[in-house]
Amino acid sequence: MRSRVPSFSKPRSWLDGSLLTSQVTILALPLTAITLLGAGPADRLVVAFGWVPYLVAGPLAGATVDRPRAGESC
Repeated sequence: MRSRVPSFSKPRSWLDGSLLTSQVTILALPLTAITLLGAGPADRLVVAFGWVPYLVAGPLAGATVDRPRAGESC
């Protein structure tokens, strides 16, 4: 589907490329390092613990942001 605004597609493609490379850095790079360097279970746990802040803070931040303020109706 083409965008009605031609100038909109360029920044969108840059954003998609940035998101893709971010995902490669977050997921594929540690997994590649584990595979190539022959990491043991302890090293794998270090990579797994890197996700803990996102798993803990994400739902808490989401619940806080979505909470209605005092005096507001849903």
